[in-house]
This record gives sequence, structure tokens and C-alpha cells, in this order.
Amino acid sequence: MREIDGNVVAFHSGGTLNVEALTLDVALSLDPGNQTVGNINPNAKSIRVGSLAFDTYRGGVFSGNSIGIGNSTLSSNTSGESLGIWGGLPGIQVPIDYASGSFISPASTIWEGHTFSSLGLIPGTYEHSWGSGANKDSLILVIQNFSDSVAIGSLAQDALITVNEFTGSPNAPKYVARYSKEGDFIGRVFDVPNNGRNAGDLVIGRFGGIHVHNYANDGMEIVSHYLDRDATTSRFIDNLTLEFGGIATVDDFLFLADSGGLSQGMEKLDLLTYESSAYLNYTNGIKDVNIGLDGTLYVIPAGSSTSRILVYDADTLEYVTRFSVPSARHEAIAGAEDGTFFLAGWDGVIRHFDRTGTLLNSLEVPMPLVQSFTDIDIKTDGEIALGTFFSDARLVLTNYNLDSYTAVIDSDSANWASSTYVTWADENLEPAINLSQSSDSTYINYKGILQESTDLKIWRDAESQGPNPIIHNGMESSMFFRAREIEDAQ
Repeated sequence: MREIDGNVVAFHSGGTLNVEALTLDVALSLDPGNQTVGNINPNAKSIRVGSLAFDTYRGGVFSGNSIGIGNSTLSSNTSGESLGIWGGLPGIQVPIDYASGSFISPASTIWEGHTFSSLGLIPGTYEHSWGSGANKDSLILVIQNFSDSVAIGSLAQDALITVNEFTGSPNAPKYVARYSKEGDFIGRVFDVPNNGRNAGDLVIGRFGGIHVHNYANDGMEIVSHYLDRDATTSRFIDNLTLEFGGIATVDDFLFLADSGGLSQGMEKLDLLTYESSAYLNYTNGIKDVNIGLDGTLYVIPAGSSTSRILVYDADTLEYVTRFSVPSARHEAIAGAEDGTFFLAGWDGVIRHFDRTGTLLNSLEVPMPLVQSFTDIDIKTDGEIALGTFFSDARLVLTNYNLDSYTAVIDSDSANWASSTYVTWADENLEPAINLSQSSDSTYINYKGILQESTDLKIWRDAESQGPNPIIHNGMESSMFFRAREIEDAQ
């Protein structure tokens, strides 16, 4: 639970529960013909989220002596399937006719105009656990406002690149590697699932998720990796058949560009659910997309030669304007904070333009160091990183002045890289709450919208769930109540 914008909001993210060790109490269950709202009753150590009818199961042990002092308060509005803790019984509440181990859909519940204090709640972490062996399970309730945050920091100042090794086999290794800003190889971050094609462009999400534009044999796939719990998930995008294209992120959204296949254009997706927020049908295809450091959404149209850069509204994907540039095979774009932009070329040249299309400066990296550039990313401190195609250099580092460069050749593999794509790791990383040294990243449901969070603690029982998380539609399915700091996107 969390205080947000003058309201108290409670969430559960969806998941499964093992209720074999609990006893159904029909008398305390709500008739399936009725609907209800969420409820808080501190005196009964009871909180329920969700709007549907529920069953009550007795049993287990509640860890806290009290969650506060106060009587029952119904929520203002709610959605999703019911889930609740009733520590005073003790017991839990689940959707009506719940089958042990089946999936419970996410829900959110809001108490408008309330605070923790007005509801009588005491902030803290509370657990209700039950069963043993294979039937051991638990629910965790977190009532907490997070104000003190700790920066993730583990990747600060580093560059991440996707590497597609060339071995002559479609099953060649594909992974994300980490380099220092000086070009020193630090190590592999994670392996990209091998679906027979190439791992492409990548970005860092708001709270540390690494999102890779992956070209699979049977469609477009987004691969997401979370450093704090060393977990990788993937999800196919139904609306796109994506060939080569770019990926960008701002706030809680991903932008995916498609340069080939049946569905060409750009789609704006929720960062975690991958639900479409807006779609741009661009029949000629889009080669790259970038959110500039000034917030501008840039697009490079597909084609062997490009003489225009397009700008779209990041909220609606409506066309805004375009800039003319000298015709060349521009492969990737990155916008600077002053409104100028850099283009990485198939000819191994980096070009810096202003918005009139005037070339400010350029830099060519000769063969065999660079045959072609595939990607570019820039930082506010003036540093630039570039990915390459069939080149000796896996990574090229330069600066806004384009007056020098470092070609990074060394790697952890003797295999040549057919292509690499790059992102600076520290541009999008934001402070993350550090509740413990254990794994602390998952998803929450706020007003019906799933959001990404690295400031939540997953209380996972190794005996019941094992070392590998359950994946449901690209989301981890640990069952819990959680709260996190959500910034107002407005």
C-alpha cells in the first residue's frame, strides 16, 4: 500500500496461491451474486483488494501483532480479482471458487482522500504464512511510503551493447555486454534468448530494466532483463512483425520501430504490459526511433538513402515536423539536449546537424575498424557510443565535438560480431528503493495499469517456488501486496 496524490492505493500484481493447507469457511465468503469494494479494518488486521466476490480460507499464522487501530473503511473504487489478508481470523481471501494454484488477475483499490493515519494504519511489512513442504505459501502486506531511496548505481557511467556473434550458424551467441566509458570490457550482463535471428537495439527502462528489440523467427519479441533479481522475461508483440528497427523509452513507455515485414511503422507500448498505447502506420517502414535528451521523438524513415528526419508527438504519435539533411544511408539517430542531433551512417561516418539541416561537424572511422554503424547513443556530459556492423570494433566511443574516437576491439569471445547495438546505462536509471539485500523487483497494478518497480521486495519462498520465478505473460507471478513510489506522469 502507498499514499499517492492524497489517496491511499493498494495493489496486488496477479499470481498464484497454494491453498491446500487452508480450510474454506463458506460462512465468511461473499455470495458470488454480489459485488463488493475493497475494505480495510485495522482492528481485525484485515485488508482486501479487488471488486469481485471472494472465498475466505482459515489457517496459517499472521506475523504482526497489529497493523493499526480503526474500524472498517470501504474503498472509493476498485477493480480486479479479490485478494486479502485477515490476520485476526487468521486467514486469507481469494476469488470465489478459487482453484489452488490457478492465476489470480491483478487488482488495484483506492481510498480517496485518505492517509495511512486517517485509516488507522501503521506502516510496516506484515506476513501471513501457512502450510509446509510443497503446500507452503504466504502473502506479504507492505504498508509503506518510500521517501529515502538508494541509487541503483551498479551500471552508472557504463555502456551496454547487444552482441550478435558471427559463427555461420543461426544459433550463434547473442547477449548484452557491459563496457566502461573508457572502453574496458567488464563482462556479460545476460544472454538474449536465441530464437534464430538477431538481438537488436536496447534501452534502459525507468527503474533498471534492460529492454532488447529481438528479431525472432516467428515475430517481434521484447526481451527484458532485471539486474536486481537476475531475471529475464520475453513477450511477443502481436501488432508488429518487426524486422530491423529501433527502440526508445520515456516515462512508462517503449517505442518500437519496424522497417520491414507485414506491419511497418511504430508502436507505443506500456513499458511492462506491452499493451499498445498508440500506433503509427508508416508504410515505408521506420529504421530508427529516438527520444532526444530534450524530449523530442525522432524517426528515421527506412530506405537505402534518407534525406529527411521526422518528428512526432511522443504522446499521440501524431506528425509534428521534419528536418531535411543531405542524403545518405543514415542508420541511427540521437537527439541532444540543445535540439541538435547526431546521425550514425552506414558509411562509417557520424554527423552532427542542427535543425536547419546544417552539418555542424562529422567524424569518419575507417575500415576495418568500422565498416558500418548500426546504432548511436549520447549522454548529457557529451559522450557518444556507437554500435557497428561486421567491423573489427564492437564499440566506438567519441564526444560531441567529434574530434577523436576510441575503437573497442577486445572482447570475451574470439568470434566476430556481426552487429552490435548500444545504450548508455546511466541515462535512464532512477533511484530505486532498497528494502533488503534480497531480490526486489516486480510489477504492481495502479489504477488498472501495470507498472515497473525495483523498489518492491519479492518475498519468495524457495521451498514452494524453487529458484526460478513463474512467468505469466511476461510478468512474474509471485503473489503479494506491494507499494512503491509512482511519479505522477502529468
